[in-house]
Amino acid sequence: MSNAIGTALHAALSGLVAGRVFPLLLGDRPVYPAIRYLVVGTTPENTICGQANVTLWRYRIDVYAVTPKECGQIAASVKSVMRGFAYPNTHQMEMEGYEPEVDCSRRTLDFSITETE
Repeated sequence: MSNAIGTALHAALSGLVAGRVFPLLLGDRPVYPAIRYLVVGTTPENTICGQANVTLWRYRIDVYAVTPKECGQIAASVKSVMRGFAYPNTHQMEMEGYEPEVDCSRRTLDFSITETE
């Protein structure tokens, strides 16, 4: 995981859910609402002359909340924050879900984030 992007994501999203932003796992007993982010994949950019100093990271951001309405509102705020994010990015996908084990709503957003080394 790019430490620079992860650190920037954590800082950018923390204000949306009172600091409950976690890389990879929410933990054993999360308090909702909360946000989780993780790397789905990376693609180094190449040119005809070889590898460029640019990597395209695909990040998944999961928003968890008690109600679908709250989940949707926080997801909209995540998209707004990402428009002003420190790294260039593109919103790729959004999907609604439900976690029956913990009785909460989930909204999944995928972003492609460009990092120049």
